[in-house]
Amino acid sequence: RATQERCVSAIASAAMAAKGQFARYFEQVYGLMRVLLQQTGDKELVLRARAMECVGIMCLAVGRDGCSHIVQACPALRCAAWVRARTRTPTRN
Repeated sequence: RATQERCVSAIASAAMAAKGQFARYFEQVYGLMRVLLQQTGDKELVLRARAMECVGIMCLAVGRDGCSHIVQACPALRCAAWVRARTRTPTRN
């Protein structure tokens, strides 16, 4: 499990570093993260959390247009997007 957690964190780091260029890998990696998110055991709690974090970072990396279908399908991301939209600090001129 520890190795899997590190791998998920490494994928998240790669996504953030690649930014928009990660879009071509998004669907395939998201499929892998979904498998991890569906684990139900208590021992997989940290792994699920890392996978959720990774999906969030992937969404940030590719931008709203690249992940809007994922945000709509995932209640946790939809909630996070709602909160973020309502707590943004207005820009000052």
